[in-house]
Amino acid sequence: MPHNTLRLQRAETALSVRLFRVVGFLNVCLLWLALLSTVSDGQALSLTHPKDLLGMDPGAFVQWLHTARPIPVSAEEKARILGSLPPEGEVTDLKAGDLTKLAGLKRVLQLMDRDSVYLVKIIDARQAGVGLHARSVVLISKTALGLLNTDELQAFAAHEIGHEYVWDEYTRAVGRGDRKRVKELELMCDAIAIVTLDRLGLDSSSLISGIEKVSRFNRNRLGIALNESNYPTVAERDAFARSIRAWLTRGAAVSEDREWPNVHIEDPYTRDSARRALDGASLWLAAPKCQSLFFEFRDERGLPLATKLQELDADPQRYVRIVLFQDGTSQPPCKRHGVLAFTARGNRVVYLCGRDFERAWRRDAREAQATIIHEVLHSLGLGENPPSPRQITDRVQSLCWQ
Repeated sequence: MPHNTLRLQRAETALSVRLFRVVGFLNVCLLWLALLSTVSDGQALSLTHPKDLLGMDPGAFVQWLHTARPIPVSAEEKARILGSLPPEGEVTDLKAGDLTKLAGLKRVLQLMDRDSVYLVKIIDARQAGVGLHARSVVLISKTALGLLNTDELQAFAAHEIGHEYVWDEYTRAVGRGDRKRVKELELMCDAIAIVTLDRLGLDSSSLISGIEKVSRFNRNRLGIALNESNYPTVAERDAFARSIRAWLTRGAAVSEDREWPNVHIEDPYTRDSARRALDGASLWLAAPKCQSLFFEFRDERGLPLATKLQELDADPQRYVRIVLFQDGTSQPPCKRHGVLAFTARGNRVVYLCGRDFERAWRRDAREAQATIIHEVLHSLGLGENPPSPRQITDRVQSLCWQ
């Protein structure tokens, strides 16, 4: 049973959290087990064992996470799922610190396009636990919320998002009592979590520290954690996590300069956020819907930007790799409030506004990725006013956010 998931529902920019008290954690877990038959639309991993990942290119795995992302449950199915949950009690005594922790989940959910899909419910239970129910509700015990810090809660969220990718196989393995396969799939979800945290620039070691806290608490309080036999030991998960982090480090050393040789920024924080934003923007640009931007927007000649790409014999993903990205911190445009990047029309040099861009990326990776594409459009000849800068970014978001 997935045990680390979180779901968040966003209304505009507000965090919506519904809090429920249940008679006991066991009742909720039985409910989870009863409803594990929800069918996923994700593509199956063609890996026999999680360690097979270590033979892959990390970049290819990140690409797979993007292209194979499961389709969320329908609004009708989600309503049915929510209506099936036990209505007993409502917890309203969350402290400000708890709400801050929950707000920290937004970055992880946004990266994986689950911020408008997941709903988080806090339950009163003796056991520390987090579980994904029916791919639409994250149940967090109030005990776990108090026990974990923000980084650890983010890591648990990333792990549970991973369960969507293996949902059907996980359900079958649980159904036939195949604990060996269940444990392997748990490790696969750990790998997805670590890759996700790495993409966000977060400390992936928080996953293991959180698992250690939860395991220790439940053993001290209850003697044994519920469904503990379905999970690898903490030592096994720690060893696997270390191997995944080393794999990512080796992959980064090989591919960083190869993938983005035209990022010429000295500040390491800005340079790292630029490369990560470019990774995300490049994934977006692989989608036909996002590529339609280049037919919709026009250059100074009145021709679609796609015409310029044709002249350069480049597609959008290839073109973004020949644009130069430099640090514009000292340039006047970066002194203006809210400016994250700028370029001149038709100029293939894009200036990123240093730590302002880095902070924006950490706050909302998708906004930074949209900013990159916005400036790439200008470098191909798109003018402004009209359309306004905000209209351009909004259009990028509407066509490219997936």
